[in-house]
Amino acid sequence: MNLFFTKPRSAAYRYGIAVLCVVGGIVFRIGAMGILGSRLLYITFFPAVILASLYGGLYAGLLATFLSAMASLWWMEPTTSFWAGRHPADLLGFFVFVIACTMISIVCEAMHRARAQAAVAASWAKLADDRRRAEEAARESEARYRFLSENTGDVIWLFDIDLNRFTYVNPAVIRLRGYTPAEVMEQTMQEVLTPASFKMVTESLPARIAAMESGDASAHVQMHEVDQLGKNGTIVPTEVVTTLLRNDSGKVKQIIGISRDISERKKAADELRRSLDEKVSLLKEVHHRVKNNLQVVASLLDLQACRTQAKDAQFALQETRNRVRSMALLHEVLYRSGNFASTNFSAYVSELCSQLLGSFGVSSDRVRLQNLASRIGMPLDQAVPCGLIISELVSNALKHAFPDERHGTITIEFFLSEPRMLTLRVSDDGIGLPQDANRSQARTLGLQLVANLADQLKGRFCIEPGIDSGVVSTIVFPDPETVRSKGDL
Repeated sequence: MNLFFTKPRSAAYRYGIAVLCVVGGIVFRIGAMGILGSRLLYITFFPAVILASLYGGLYAGLLATFLSAMASLWWMEPTTSFWAGRHPADLLGFFVFVIACTMISIVCEAMHRARAQAAVAASWAKLADDRRRAEEAARESEARYRFLSENTGDVIWLFDIDLNRFTYVNPAVIRLRGYTPAEVMEQTMQEVLTPASFKMVTESLPARIAAMESGDASAHVQMHEVDQLGKNGTIVPTEVVTTLLRNDSGKVKQIIGISRDISERKKAADELRRSLDEKVSLLKEVHHRVKNNLQVVASLLDLQACRTQAKDAQFALQETRNRVRSMALLHEVLYRSGNFASTNFSAYVSELCSQLLGSFGVSSDRVRLQNLASRIGMPLDQAVPCGLIISELVSNALKHAFPDERHGTITIEFFLSEPRMLTLRVSDDGIGLPQDANRSQARTLGLQLVANLADQLKGRFCIEPGIDSGVVSTIVFPDPETVRSKGDL
């Protein structure tokens, strides 16, 4: 039964309770006058005093006692003196009533105080229990994170910018630099880093702090590579992830960081770089020697052509020489570029056409070579057949398309046409081909070679008359990347 208030109430509330209880007692007394008579006058006010004391406390109970006594005196027969003419039983009852009501008020007040003290004690006990639990949770959390920090392989540290000192360093720093955490916390940033790394940090840190304080989120967490000084004088390359920490006023005052030794990674990268340099040098030497050998072959063919009297044999040797030179030129372009995975086909076409013009002794003023090849990287196994095809078709045009010192243009096009398909087209505006010069009826070695090279490229070759004049030779073949991806599947 919860009869007591548990929260402090206002004086108006408590005294109002007392007045209401007394008014209720008076109403009850008036209603029971005929039954109880005047001898049980005080009994009807005991409930009012008890209720007022229970709900209002000591002062409400005393007020109810006073009002009840006044109401009781009002109901007694009036006399000239309080004592004179009073029945002893009435006087005794009056004093007993006042004393009893006073005791009831005191007892109720004591109950109120005991309940309030019990509530306060329970509140303090709960607060103490909550604090104990929070302290235990904090200790457990600190122990857990300290365990993780002190047993990780990376160095975790906290740096105070104003003090220029480390305020925390985990034991992993012993393996990294040879110093104990206590020794590191006595060092400045300048004593930890190499001069070059220290200069880089001091130059970039103020701008980063300003960016962080201005709201730039990218400045909050950043990763750098710095060199640290070991206790034995060695330089330890490290990868450092740093996080800027703000204080309550929003200013950056601390830096928390994680440093990781990347010595092995650096060694592996250096070894890989050295190995790559060796392979690049070897490939360059291979291409250089292949080019030289092909040039020797071309020179031998040229020498043999000069010593041969038969015109047909001379032409055959010269054509073979041009084919060899086209392959030698490709190796030379690869050697000069340094990229052995693919070649810039447009640049290769320009040099090849200039070489062919010089080989046939044709002036660029009389026959203009127009290079419209796109800058597409071609692997070596695709560039060699394409170079031979261009050499054959351009050579045929130079020999047959412009007789009698006729002027004209030879156009080489190379582009992505259909999806995942490449198109190589050589056209001229010369006199055109005879009627029987098509792929199926080709009798010359050049056209047969072009047809075979197109098959090697897994493409199709067609030769047809130009719109107005001349010849258009077209080879359509798959993009090398598509061929390789299909082969992988």
